Amino acid sequence: MRSLGLAAALLLCLGCAETVETPPLPVEVGVHPDAAAQPTERGRILAVLMGWKGKLYTGYGDWNFNTGPIAVSHYDPSTERFERDWVSDTEAVHTFRLIGDKLFAPAIDRRVLTDYAFGEPWQDRAVVYSTHAFDMATLTGQDLWLVGSQDFDAVAWRSLDGGQSWAEALRLPPVEPGGIRRFYFAGVYGGRLYLQAFPFAADPQSQVFDGTTWSNGPDLLAGREGWGWHPVVFAGRMVIATGYSVDDDGSDLIAFDGQRAERLLSSIRVYDFSVADGQLAAVGVDRSVWRTRDLARWTQLPQAPVGARSIGLLDGRVYLGTSDSRVFVYR
Repeated sequence: MRSLGLAAALLLCLGCAETVETPPLPVEVGVHPDAAAQPTERGRILAVLMGWKGKLYTGYGDWNFNTGPIAVSHYDPSTERFERDWVSDTEAVHTFRLIGDKLFAPAIDRRVLTDYAFGEPWQDRAVVYSTHAFDMATLTGQDLWLVGSQDFDAVAWRSLDGGQSWAEALRLPPVEPGGIRRFYFAGVYGGRLYLQAFPFAADPQSQVFDGTTWSNGPDLLAGREGWGWHPVVFAGRMVIATGYSVDDDGSDLIAFDGQRAERLLSSIRVYDFSVADGQLAAVGVDRSVWRTRDLARWTQLPQAPVGARSIGLLDGRVYLGTSDSRVFVYR
């Protein structure tokens, strides 16, 4: 029998539990210099971590107080340093999307002209003059989608030539006169593109594009409050958070199977989740950290540091970003 001093985790599975070895407590690897220099507390939150090409890309910013421009930068484990790749003309970067061989960062609140940044090589693109650009996706692998809002309407745009030209694909006006409406996410599942405008109408529905026509679909958020954030297909379902990692109350984690949506980790509110290397990891508002390979059995890692808000996976390691611009790793 192994020593009781070994760190252990709880493996959850339909009424059974067992202890398994886990990594030691996470250790700090550094402070993100650009995020730490932000003038507001919200701006200093590391809102998203994205592993790509051996580097951990980081997003931050405060689009409520317009604290841009925002440096697109990464942490390099080989050098143990943060490095700038680009400075994007936006007030915040809260989402990264890997599409083809490019990494995209929608301009959540453009300062002048940009709608999104992408690399490598990194550059800004001004293509549709969005008011807010929240997410990007591809349905066929040959097209690009950009969703968000323009003035008061929720709008989705599509490009069929690699982003050179764009056309409006769907526009939904506010539910009530004088209000606003936005598409906060774009999810692709089962050969269809899924959007869901917020605020909702009385009966929440998604908008589904099958490559030719639009139709109404089910509520993707399972009746939970929120607007949705960065859906990812994992273990045969589309997993989506109901809100952003910068929201203090956290989010519910939802899984959609093409017919219905249901809540995961039913007793846990999460700040963020990430998918890579055949696993999904999530960090809870209570600082719990979870991993799964099938959405049925969950392994709990040692508790996250105070202020943990975002989670990322890179080369088999789990990274955490905090509300005070620090990055930690489970070694």
